[in-house]
Amino acid sequence: MAVPADNWLKGARSYPSLEEARSKALQSGIRYVENVGLALGMTAGVIERICDGAGVTSAQFMKLWASNDDFFTDLFVEL
Repeated sequence: MAVPADNWLKGARSYPSLEEARSKALQSGIRYVENVGLALGMTAGVIERICDGAGVTSAQFMKLWASNDDFFTDLFVEL
């Protein structure tokens, strides 16, 4: 069964640009802090929830921040 050339991406998931991913991840982090509170450091589980809430992949997250602490620093500046 051939897929029409103009229809081959229909239903495919699109990912935000890195700039958009950064903004969405930080906004998701802010919402997390507003709901749960601020703690020193971020566990992998918290980062995963923040990424899920932002619609950002872990690969995009790691392209933007080399470590969870780097993200936490940026998040702290945004607060």
